[in-house]
Amino acid sequence: MTERVRVVTLCCGKNLVDSEIMSGLIHECGFRLVEVQEMNVLVELYDDGSDVYIGRTMDDAPEIDGEAFISSCRAKIGNIQKVRVTHAYEFDLSGEGIA
Repeated sequence: MTERVRVVTLCCGKNLVDSEIMSGLIHECGFRLVEVQEMNVLVELYDDGSDVYIGRTMDDAPEIDGEAFISSCRAKIGNIQKVRVTHAYEFDLSGEGIA
């Protein structure tokens, strides 16, 4: 059975370059890459104008890193919400909440 590896870059330009190099090395070593489609997000606030919750992943520092925008769910502020990532922007992510 081939071992599976996940690489998360969150679209930072430098990280994308490094990730491409790492992906090649991972493949050469016989591992298989797995795409990240779901992430856990700490819900921090709700924007009623946009009807989205805003939070951050466990990899994001408050007030430094990007945010995750969550739609299509009823989340609770302060809880962890599982999110299916649908878009990755330069610094932020957006996706749909998973029940």
